[in-house]
Amino acid sequence: RAAEVARLRAALAPHLEVMADVFVKHAVPPAGLTIEQAAADLYERGGADTLVVSGPATGRQPDPSVLARVRRALPEAPLLIGSGANRSNLAALLEHADGVIVGTSIKQGSASDPVDRRLATDLVAAARAVARDIPA
Repeated sequence: RAAEVARLRAALAPHLEVMADVFVKHAVPPAGLTIEQAAADLYERGGADTLVVSGPATGRQPDPSVLARVRRALPEAPLLIGSGANRSNLAALLEHADGVIVGTSIKQGSASDPVDRRLATDLVAAARAVARDIPA
């Protein structure tokens, strides 16, 4: 529904940016459609400002090889991790992505629980350490 989203954005909030989840979790893509094709369609034709690649379910990380495929197909597109980022895998995921969307990994237990301040602080520290290791 890219055309509808574009019209709404133009009418209501032209400054608004659209983040589009490629092969959104909990869904099955059409047979034969590659993630590269879907990402290009969202970014080039659909008008997405940022692409999001998620793992197969809440809290599960995307396959790094899939991230690499999206990055190679659209090196200019901003790319975020939509699920599964945590302290232990952050560096590996950020080899291919520009940032992460976090939730479950900083919660006290399940996705519906409150944020755990210590876990959030630890994740930010890990992100800062990764950022120091990335060449400018």
